[in-house]
Amino acid sequence: MKEIEKGNIIFFASILVVILACILFAFYTYYLNEDYLIFSDIPCDPVTEQCFVGWCDPEYEECTGTDEDAYYYKIIQKSARNLPLCDPLNSSCIFSCEVDEDGCAHVLCEPGGESECSNLETYEF
Repeated sequence: MKEIEKGNIIFFASILVVILACILFAFYTYYLNEDYLIFSDIPCDPVTEQCFVGWCDPEYEECTGTDEDAYYYKIIQKSARNLPLCDPLNSSCIFSCEVDEDGCAHVLCEPGGESECSNLETYEF
């Protein structure tokens, strides 16, 4: 009977060690090392780039019901360790890719995808 209890204790202790190791690994990777990507929308010029098209949401803002309700954006993908230490809602906080920055890229809209894209040839959507 004591051997069975000893076996259970060893089994549960080893499970506990594995769980703690996973928690420590995740803490190191995501909190200390900041090894994850951040995605954010940034302004895009539809005259020079293939931009995503977003529309005014009447639930949150006043819309005109015309093409003026459209806004253009692209998505930036950036490593969390390279984020600026500022409030992203503040206009002075610049969220962009530096020259030769690893883990940073701009994602532009691709026609035929799920999202609505601007049209470079006619500057319309």
